[in-house]
Amino acid sequence: MPRIHYIFVLFIALGLCSCLDSSTATQEQKDCFGQIQCALDSAPHSRQLLDLKLQDYKRRAADCSSVEATYYYNKLITGGYASFDSDSASLYISRNLLLAAQHNQPEWTVDSWLQQSSLNNSIGLLEDAAAALEGAADEADLTVGDGESGYGTRTDTV
Repeated sequence: MPRIHYIFVLFIALGLCSCLDSSTATQEQKDCFGQIQCALDSAPHSRQLLDLKLQDYKRRAADCSSVEATYYYNKLITGGYASFDSDSASLYISRNLLLAAQHNQPEWTVDSWLQQSSLNNSIGLLEDAAAALEGAADEADLTVGDGESGYGTRTDTV
């Protein structure tokens, strides 16, 4: 990191510390600062726990004898990865879409497309999120509407 970045971070840190020591910081601000600091301090431990949980889910998914259980564990893995590794989350969504197609499970297809839409939305891929939402709507025989509800009954099907 260039030296200027270190200086910038130092100024911000000094500014936060001086704010906490002065009488202008409210108790609510001090509490918020403490909560953020606690979360940052525990982040490595939380990540280790999440990695262990994901390894367990993957092992269970590989050992499953039922398609339903495999789908369920893939969904759990997707949720675990969604907050920090969107590519891996998308991989498990794709696996569930494939399972849904292979076993004629339209509910799984809709659910997986909705997961993909939510994931794409959370990482700023809004056009991809809309396309995934359309995939869910197509499978559920719905249409994305222009109104407040967002969904309506499809009228172009017979």
